[in-house]
Amino acid sequence: MSQIEPPRVTVLTGNLGAGNNTFLNRILTEPHGKKFAVIVNEFGEVGIDNDLIVESDEDVFEMNDGCISCMVRGDLIRIIEGRMRSPGRLDGILIETTGLADPAPSKTRLDSIITVVDATHLLGEIDRAHEAQEQLAFADTIVLNKTDLVSDDNTAAVEQRIPINSTASIIRSSRCDVDIASLLDRKAFDLNRILEVEPDFLDEEHDHQHDAHLTSFSLVERQPMDPGKFLNWLLTTVQAFGMDMLRMKEIISFAGDDNRFVVQAVHMLLGGDHQRPWKDDEDRVTPLVFIGRDLPKDVISDGFAKCRAVKQPAAHNKSQNEGRNPMRLSLTRNRLLAAVAASLVFAASGAFAEDHETKEAWRLFVADHTNPIVRAIDFEDGKELGRYDVNGYASLTASASGQTVFAAQTEADVIHTIKTGINFSDHGEHRDLEVSDPALLPVALEGKRPGHVVPHDDHVVLFYDRADKAEIVDEADILDGKIEKRIVDTIRPHHGVAVTMGRYVLVSVPNTDIETKPDGLPPRIGVRVLDEKGEQVGEMAKCTDLHGEATSARLVAFGCKEGVLVARPGGLDGPKLTMLPYPADFPKAYTGTLLGGKAMQFFLGNYGDDKLVLIDADAEQPYKLIELPTRRVDFQLDPAEPRNAYVLTEDGDLHVLDVVKGEIVNKARVTEPYSKNGHWRDPRPRLAVADGQVAVTDPRHSLVRVVDADTLKETRTIAVEGQPFSIVAVGGSGASH
Repeated sequence: MSQIEPPRVTVLTGNLGAGNNTFLNRILTEPHGKKFAVIVNEFGEVGIDNDLIVESDEDVFEMNDGCISCMVRGDLIRIIEGRMRSPGRLDGILIETTGLADPAPSKTRLDSIITVVDATHLLGEIDRAHEAQEQLAFADTIVLNKTDLVSDDNTAAVEQRIPINSTASIIRSSRCDVDIASLLDRKAFDLNRILEVEPDFLDEEHDHQHDAHLTSFSLVERQPMDPGKFLNWLLTTVQAFGMDMLRMKEIISFAGDDNRFVVQAVHMLLGGDHQRPWKDDEDRVTPLVFIGRDLPKDVISDGFAKCRAVKQPAAHNKSQNEGRNPMRLSLTRNRLLAAVAASLVFAASGAFAEDHETKEAWRLFVADHTNPIVRAIDFEDGKELGRYDVNGYASLTASASGQTVFAAQTEADVIHTIKTGINFSDHGEHRDLEVSDPALLPVALEGKRPGHVVPHDDHVVLFYDRADKAEIVDEADILDGKIEKRIVDTIRPHHGVAVTMGRYVLVSVPNTDIETKPDGLPPRIGVRVLDEKGEQVGEMAKCTDLHGEATSARLVAFGCKEGVLVARPGGLDGPKLTMLPYPADFPKAYTGTLLGGKAMQFFLGNYGDDKLVLIDADAEQPYKLIELPTRRVDFQLDPAEPRNAYVLTEDGDLHVLDVVKGEIVNKARVTEPYSKNGHWRDPRPRLAVADGQVAVTDPRHSLVRVVDADTLKETRTIAVEGQPFSIVAVGGSGASH
């Protein structure tokens, strides 16, 4: 059976104003007879590129992170895989990105990277911005746009400044008036095709220093390579130098393999597979070419040379079927894919410059179950860093940045804010970490019965159950000791929630048609969308007895009796809300607590007391039910290991849930049993995840138990006076100057 060719991905990049949207619109409107899915990637909360695209019959998805980085790569993969599962022909995928993209779609092949540049400004951009140089180095095709605005001599001068990528074709254009068909399905990233067109593409005489920033060099190994050694070296090299490795291409002669293995890398995107059998008259050598920023040729060359295989009889004396070990070569491909996946994780941290030292700091914030006290604890040594007297029992929520922790005291009608003393600042290839003393801030956010505290980006939304309002407050203002609030009308008091999505607010809707007892609150019946003026956009979406919300990537989910209501960005028309009904064969229950994946787009929720449900909003079958042996007590996601979730059940067992497999993969007893019978507010353990370990409050024994996330063995305990209950962990690693 012939293998179906997977859809090819074309990445369109370039500096702002160069003509990306014009070029994309031409692709969408030219009569080329192909069907594309289009992914537009934006900077900032409010996307405009999607609105600048002309109307077409293509599928257009919008993302909001100028670089397709680790944080949203899961979102990108799920969008593409979801579209590929949908009915209808799909010839290709277009990704329009405003930055240097690291697209890593599964089940697709990269076709080409097209960089659109402005002929009127490119010389200045090359001299001023490293990004401009790197976009040129990435490209397979460079569209030199706006040449009608400069002279032929100036255009030629611009072209002479693009020698770093001698393999890229340069096309002059005005208003991107190029032959679109010639740029689609080019297989420009297919090394087979490149070598047919340019046999000397991997010529060993290929060392150049184009300027102080970008360099290129080549290496050749004439002895067969060991697959295991090579793939380990490849992973190590990507981990160490991936942020500076703009392009790498290689043909590998593996020992015992009669087929050429081809590898290419663009920044953090790796791809590799068998190409074709070696020809009898070919030299079985392994050439390699690097283009990057100040790459250490001596280090790379030394590691590359150590990948040689132990000498053995030449494989070409055997027949192809004899020489090719299917199991071994399958493992080679699988290990390469594993190396790719691992490189994506390492991409997030990057390689620190020599003047940076790595610092790590983690802190726990623990609220007592009975006494109005919150404690700050150094996670490493267990010492108490601060004790803060508040007005009542506190439920703790960490902000998105980790700079603050909100202590919501429902019965005391107040929310206090604690500065964690952990402050990360992003610097592109790394982030800096500043550590200071924690402190209770002199800012009290008052309102009748504060219920849900929902952090999002640089702000937090506070919902007051017994007031007809929610408040949006910027975290920076709170840290500065100011309280400037944006008020959201909630119609009438109810136990609800409000969540921001760009310039819109999603807010629960109470049932105003029923009578309630004097002290009672009306049930929730749906979600409405408010714009920045507080005016409702569109109709209310039904969501009976709404309870629980979470954000993952650019989606927001709400737990309802009918199913899970999912909100997606919708451009100028506001968010689009869609109900994912529970499957008919599910037992009768519903979701009331939700968590959202950070590095991958998914949701994890309860389904009744003794089950969990995994939700992939883009899948044809969005629900995966997970049975638990007994009722759950608490569950949390691991922010550092995105496929892990931890579930504590009432028998005292801690379970590891693999969210990719959708199954429990490990469990161990970590506390004595805590029954779910009794009052819902009875003291029971709560979970937090910090530095590869799970912190479990044990209120009966005045302890926080620290459990290794891999082995599920208790490594130590932290004594905490009273009954430690609600807990959050804040911290991580960063550069220190």
